[in-house]
Amino acid sequence: VVTSAEQFMKMFYFGEKHRVTRATMMNETSSRGHAALIVHIRMEPQDEEGRLSTKIGKLVLVDLAGYERFTLTGATGIAAEEAKKINASLLALGSVVNALADACSDKKGQHHIPYRNAKLTRLLKDCLGGTSVSTIICTVGPCDKYNQETSGTLYFGWRAMAVKVNAQIKEVYDPAKYTMHLKNKLTAAHERIKTLVQFFKKASPSGWDAYVKSYGEPEVRVDFDDDDEEAAIIAALNK
Repeated sequence: VVTSAEQFMKMFYFGEKHRVTRATMMNETSSRGHAALIVHIRMEPQDEEGRLSTKIGKLVLVDLAGYERFTLTGATGIAAEEAKKINASLLALGSVVNALADACSDKKGQHHIPYRNAKLTRLLKDCLGGTSVSTIICTVGPCDKYNQETSGTLYFGWRAMAVKVNAQIKEVYDPAKYTMHLKNKLTAAHERIKTLVQFFKKASPSGWDAYVKSYGEPEVRVDFDDDDEEAAIIAALNK
């Protein structure tokens, strides 16, 4: 658990040291795997008079390794095995993005989204088709020798733009605090009703008598000391 920017950056640099790069014929510092930074964020009110809910979020930053063709990279041995896993996960990610794009264009049909085909897609499930805001940055080079890789990257970005997400704020309410908040609001409302009744009696006694005769005398309840009722409400909210 980190509570400051300094602690966060310390953890960030700790993870950065574990990144592995290897020289290939295409890139002198080629990443030999995807890098992911996942931050779970929890925002709680600082005082009892603040908001009754706790906001929960997740920030996911992913640096994807590039797709590699063995004929261009010259990878052998361990580097070749790394490239196979990188390419397989990127193909799975592309399949997920295509399926999500098709599902967004055809809302009536049932579409299977193959999130479980790779660890990468399972990790990015909430980011791609969930309730989050997602941003994809595609980086390409000017060399026409790798135009196939460039066109593939641009196509992936184009398909990703067709995916629509429903961004929402996730809030978790404290049942006990929320129940107390409702009780306070009801107490304030009943106090106001009591004041209005007293004013009505003094301002127009005949009108008050006519009201009571037609509708009966209103019940004004200010105290809420039913512990069993409160416990039942809290239990229901916890479910």
